[in-house]
Amino acid sequence: MGDLQPGVGYNLVQSPLGASLEILFPDIPAPYGPEQFKVEVYSNRVKVARGRVITQDVWDGTAMDATTAEYELSGVWAYPTGSKTTGSTASSPWMDSDGYITIANAAAEGSDGWGVYIVRQPLNKSAQNRSPSLVVMADYYLAPSDAYEKTTPWGEADTTDSIRLYGGLGATAVEIDGTPSGCLISGFDPDPVQYNYNCQRVKVASIAWNGTTNSWDVTQLLIGTITLPNIIQYYGIQLVVAGSTSPFATWPQYETECDAWNGAWTGYAKPSMQTSVILPVGMPG
Repeated sequence: MGDLQPGVGYNLVQSPLGASLEILFPDIPAPYGPEQFKVEVYSNRVKVARGRVITQDVWDGTAMDATTAEYELSGVWAYPTGSKTTGSTASSPWMDSDGYITIANAAAEGSDGWGVYIVRQPLNKSAQNRSPSLVVMADYYLAPSDAYEKTTPWGEADTTDSIRLYGGLGATAVEIDGTPSGCLISGFDPDPVQYNYNCQRVKVASIAWNGTTNSWDVTQLLIGTITLPNIIQYYGIQLVVAGSTSPFATWPQYETECDAWNGAWTGYAKPSMQTSVILPVGMPG
């Protein structure tokens, strides 16, 4: 090992077999450290480490082309009303400036099961947020939750809950001797048309009440920088025949579900987004 000495981030460990390097990770993660989105519960206080989300996005600046974007999540966006305490240390590796969310078990009129989730509406309506955001909510199967219900993805089985984009192919119907004989292509519209609103929900951690120890058990499901699945799909071309009802006439579908996702969630506060874009520079949030 030469003259290598212990230093920041590592330690030199001596053993009968020789010397080896021990990599040191801090118990409390620094922003963008190896333990992003780590969830800890002290008493009834839920703390979540800040972290990054990488995903595909579509915005006007790229003419509806999918762009890989990186976001920082620095606070909990939605949580049971009145449960959030914001800290005072802006540089803290924990969300909300070293803040926390207070939860209760079922015996205290809460739930014995809670979840920490990242949720997102990637192709939202104009002026509505599409950034990934962190949510702490009661798990639906134990305590029916408006937040859980309204963030559940929707859509037909054959769409895999995707948001589909189509191009339009203009055409004119052709008749020969009074018999319909196909269409004459008259042009192509390169601007994709959105078929569906849809949302994403990815569970980061489960928090379960342990009646034996009268404490909370945390099961960390995901940790570190998280890459969300891409649900924005290009499915091809739709024929738009002059004089006929356009297949795009009623698109996007699921507007009611989209409005419910963006609207109020009974029992849950949604004060403001706690997300910012890291890359690409200049991309709107």
